[in-house]
Amino acid sequence: MKQLEPVKELYQKLSEKDYSQIVQNVKEFEEELLDAKEQVLDPIRQFINSEEQRKIFDDLKQYVTGDNPNLKYINGEEIEDLKAIYNDREPYKGNTLREAKNLVDSLGKQLKEKIEKEREFAVQSINTILEDLKQREEFKGLVNRKRVK
Repeated sequence: MKQLEPVKELYQKLSEKDYSQIVQNVKEFEEELLDAKEQVLDPIRQFINSEEQRKIFDDLKQYVTGDNPNLKYINGEEIEDLKAIYNDREPYKGNTLREAKNLVDSLGKQLKEKIEKEREFAVQSINTILEDLKQREEFKGLVNRKRVK
């Protein structure tokens, strides 16, 4: 997590100072420490501790990195948007995860609809073939022989 590098460097710099120097000059470090806490640490902590945000990110990750061959039949723009959010260095900031949830929900709905259409088409094709087979003389002969036995 590259976002934590500046915080790590700040802590490293402070750890190299004498304790009394830090206590006596706390005002010198106060602003920088509060900024690091409010702008970096708190948002990351909230993201990690939020079950809802973590689930959204896990769903997003599944779409982006998972083996989902059906995605090639879906609007490529939404998938690219998901990839961009997944690769964002700070997905926990702003409305990024809310946008990701909307995209994941939309993709899930599109996939479900596409799969249902394909399923209906397959069933219809199978029924057409079965009806064609039933009309053939060879099939009728098989059915008659079975009745005789």
